[in-house]
Amino acid sequence: LPECVGDLPLKNLDASRNKIKALPKMPAKTLEMCDVSSNKLTSLATLEPCVDLVTLAVDGNKLESLSELPFAGLGRLITLTASMNKIASLDPGLGLLVKMETCVLSENPFTELPSEFATCKKLKELKIDGCPVKDNKAKKYIQQGEMKNLLKYFEKNAGGGGGGGKG
Repeated sequence: LPECVGDLPLKNLDASRNKIKALPKMPAKTLEMCDVSSNKLTSLATLEPCVDLVTLAVDGNKLESLSELPFAGLGRLITLTASMNKIASLDPGLGLLVKMETCVLSENPFTELPSEFATCKKLKELKIDGCPVKDNKAKKYIQQGEMKNLLKYFEKNAGGGGGGGKG
């Protein structure tokens, strides 16, 4: 992507299925949908100013973490998809995404879910297929689509780390 992308008043950016290794500075105030799936990204740092994002798709990259995302500033984010990356652990900052309804994290190597998900009260769908999550109780709630019970479970186990053990 050319550097000038950050200067454009874009609402939607679909740069999926390319061979992008790094993102340029992104349009801060206007970008609501960003799909950079199926690239070779290792960093999301340039998304920091994008506080109006509603949908962010970063599937199929080489990301090892989501910690570069400005969780506190993403108050409008409803959908986050980051499947098929190399994410070894999930940032507790995910709990700051209080409007998030859909979170797809399938096919990543993380083994624990942060109990901070308990604050994502609008979460309707959490996908972790193909992730070696150790917490069997949390996995059961997710597989059965019982998001309310999952959130209660995380709330009950908050502070214990990883959603409360192996269930």
